[in-house]
Amino acid sequence: MLKKALTFLAGSLLVTTAAAAPRTMRVDYDHTGNASEERFALDRVVLEPLEWPGNPARPLDDTNLGTYFFEVLDRKTKELVAIAASLAAKCQGCLEGHIKKAMKAGASREEISETIAITMGVGAAAVVDLTDIAADNLDLKLY
Repeated sequence: MLKKALTFLAGSLLVTTAAAAPRTMRVDYDHTGNASEERFALDRVVLEPLEWPGNPARPLDDTNLGTYFFEVLDRKTKELVAIAASLAAKCQGCLEGHIKKAMKAGASREEISETIAITMGVGAAAVVDLTDIAADNLDLKLY
């Protein structure tokens, strides 16, 4: 929906400025929401003073390689991240809830196991870092 609105805005502005060199258009908007809904609110549309740096025939970047490109994660990926966060926070109830949600979202046992293994590896590396720093601060040789 947002992409269609942006395409319409870009097309309208390009038509109205066809005689002049195309300029860069910036759309400022707010994006909020929760688990059951998303809301987009248009703040303003700004015609920048500089010319459009790209190909005027392609007013929207569909390569998804822009500097400020962001991507909203799908439900399964969000739940796998939440499993890792639950482990890091040592929250048993959170962990069980997010494992159930991940499975409901289509995560396989292997994906959940890999998420847990990665989180364990990061936790182990953090312990090594902490002991190395403590040893340096106390001028100790631990190994």
